[in-house]
Amino acid sequence: MERLGQASQKDAALWQRYLSYAFGPLDSKRIDLRALGRQVEWLERWSPPGHALPPPLRLLWLTAKLARANHLGQPEQPWIDEMRTLGGRLLEENAHLVCRAELNLAVNATNCYDFDLASRLLDRWRRLPKAVPGLRFWAQVQSSLGQHAAFRGDHAAAVALFDQALAAFAELSNIEEGQREARQTQTYRAIALMDDPNRTDDEVRAAVEIVTGLLPDAVTRLAVSMADVDKYAHHLLLRWLAYRPDATLRIAYLAQQAYWRAEEGHPWPLIQFYRAVLLQPDDLTAACELALDGFRRATEREQGPLVTLIGACCRAGAAAWGKPWQDAETVLASVETALPLARKRVAVLRQFLAAPTEPLTLLRTVLPFNFH
Repeated sequence: MERLGQASQKDAALWQRYLSYAFGPLDSKRIDLRALGRQVEWLERWSPPGHALPPPLRLLWLTAKLARANHLGQPEQPWIDEMRTLGGRLLEENAHLVCRAELNLAVNATNCYDFDLASRLLDRWRRLPKAVPGLRFWAQVQSSLGQHAAFRGDHAAAVALFDQALAAFAELSNIEEGQREARQTQTYRAIALMDDPNRTDDEVRAAVEIVTGLLPDAVTRLAVSMADVDKYAHHLLLRWLAYRPDATLRIAYLAQQAYWRAEEGHPWPLIQFYRAVLLQPDDLTAACELALDGFRRATEREQGPLVTLIGACCRAGAAAWGKPWQDAETVLASVETALPLARKRVAVLRQFLAAPTEPLTLLRTVLPFNFH
């Protein structure tokens, strides 16, 4: 790739051929954002003098970079204003590309705890007909707006928006794509129901089983799964066991303890912590080890301040169980600086460390909706 890049930089026609190849998928709504992001990064690095990326590819590259930053829970990026400008220019030319970019901008706003801004960033898509962004992206907008409502604690509005999104995904002519798109929204819907005190345990269980499959089987399967495709369902299962306890299924999950493993990245810190919560009544030492491991995974290199805050809640749980946290203020001060809109949440965490109470209540207060 290095040699090809050097050759392309000297030969504008050759560079243009690679540019045309990368441009090919833009008319399709099935874009591999990661692969295209790498291609565009290469094209920009090796562009001949006087040649620049066309605006649609520039927007896609920035969207790919933002998607990665969002996954790591990193706050606002320096090129976000450029993305907004490009979106305004390209709306009539490539609406679904602009919608994809603005969905990622909304995720970035939620990672900064600015849930109202996240909704405002999608305002134009509320007014435009479904056909402008296309049904798939229109449904993703409804799902995102549902998330913002859930972050603000409006569970009923969130579930209504998730239901709209799921109905639209079900209308997609590609049935497999519709099912794949719906899975994440079904997870969000189950979490919103779980957090709503007005919803019965039976309602919540039914919503969880839509994602996980029948729970007795899902417990034993997910407890030992390392598959990337299972990690969010695994997190949902453990969250449900922690907040809507089922004694029989808790025992079934704990029975697999010898086979528990963990991967790097989100949501594994939370999986480790919820495992700790289930273990704590019977094995405090093992629970503390898991909570500390969740903290370690959340504070590794490249993790952004939001994931660090998740880790801080894991570490505070270990502190409540008898593992003092000596350098807590260093971590909390860095999060507070990076996430000014989360200062009240960080203050709650400080209060908890001074006078520990129930770790699950801490998570619910500091990390709204699917942040925990």
